Amino acid sequence: MSKMKYTPIKKNQLINSISTLKALSHSIQDWQQIMQEFNDLSITQRKDICQEQKRREELLKKRIPNTDKKMYLTCLMVDLNIIASTYDVDPTTVCMCVRFRLNEKLVLK
Repeated sequence: MSKMKYTPIKKNQLINSISTLKALSHSIQDWQQIMQEFNDLSITQRKDICQEQKRREELLKKRIPNTDKKMYLTCLMVDLNIIASTYDVDPTTVCMCVRFRLNEKLVLK
């Protein structure tokens, strides 16, 4: 199993990334709490979250027609919340597991 690596990131860059992901997941959590939750997850948890999200997204693509983008995004948001509740994290943290590498912890520059 690979080790966690500390990845420096600029505060503005992190806040921009988290803001975009918060908009997708409709989260109201503070960016600092989201970053802490992400850093507290183990590599195994992150891998499980990513696999679950990919599995659910494949099901969505099969069930929802390409023409209905609103329904797809709504169902995606619901799936993010289901996965988040399983791991007791914010839905934006789930998005971060997909967005960032599995073996990195973020630290502000």
